[in-house]
Amino acid sequence: MSTARTTNDTNSSSTTFQQSYSSELMLKELYMLCETSPERRRDRDRRHRQHYLLKRTWGRNYQIPLENPSLIIDWCCATAVWDIELAFEFPNAKVVGIDYESVTVASLTNTVKNFSFHNAMIHQGETGLKEFGDNQVDYIMMRDVWLVNAPACKWTNLLKEIYRILKPGGYIEIYEQDTNFKSMGPKLTILEQWSDRFYEAIKVDRNTNSELGSYLKNAGYTNVNEKSIELPIGEWPDSKEMKETGYLQKDITERRFRESKRWYCKFNNLTEREYTKTLIQAIDECDDYKTTVRSFYFSAQKPSL
Repeated sequence: MSTARTTNDTNSSSTTFQQSYSSELMLKELYMLCETSPERRRDRDRRHRQHYLLKRTWGRNYQIPLENPSLIIDWCCATAVWDIELAFEFPNAKVVGIDYESVTVASLTNTVKNFSFHNAMIHQGETGLKEFGDNQVDYIMMRDVWLVNAPACKWTNLLKEIYRILKPGGYIEIYEQDTNFKSMGPKLTILEQWSDRFYEAIKVDRNTNSELGSYLKNAGYTNVNEKSIELPIGEWPDSKEMKETGYLQKDITERRFRESKRWYCKFNNLTEREYTKTLIQAIDECDDYKTTVRSFYFSAQKPSL
């Protein structure tokens, strides 16, 4: 009887903990770590590599007709590699990167004169956009921001704030990746079951990334453009180009899972060894099962006057 009560109490405590958890708390745990910690280094490295994968996938740094911009914002800029490339391409424009404080990114402001970094506690719900006046910004970029915008109501609030500061006719672009995979092997299927519990615990709707076009329309944007590209995970495609893309996507996918290891283990009661072994097997079998994942692109404009 005593053992049964203890087990029930433990399960109850675990359930209560997961109910009180959120993606915001997870991000606080990550960004309160030292900048040289393994988790922070993995986060920066993955996001830096993802820049080049996105550029390869979509062909360039932006898809909109961008002419003589004066103010560009990269919201959640990570390592700011995109920002620096845009700053060089448009030397007469001011390029602003907004993200959690980073010594590495902040130091770039000394060498690239038309780039500036603005610190914002994004993981605590700040946007860093309130300092910008109405109708000031030509173009805002967002990439891989699904986690900081969970739960989905944050998207609604953020898009309204962006709408306010965009010039009439100004553009917003969003690049996200699907959190669901297609054509999975048995080990990746297990990993996906763990993912379901993980996303449920941190209150993330896995379908939001594919629905951002509707969010843009509801926020009042016009000329909403939606595209998606199916990317291979692994080197199974026949063409050299897609084989190389698959290699890069496989690397990014594995890095994302490794980055989240401590939270997957926490919410699924796994040992790190069990998780790592399953992850390695899941990634390896992607070539055999020709696994894919979608890359999403959205663009829209604030209506012209």
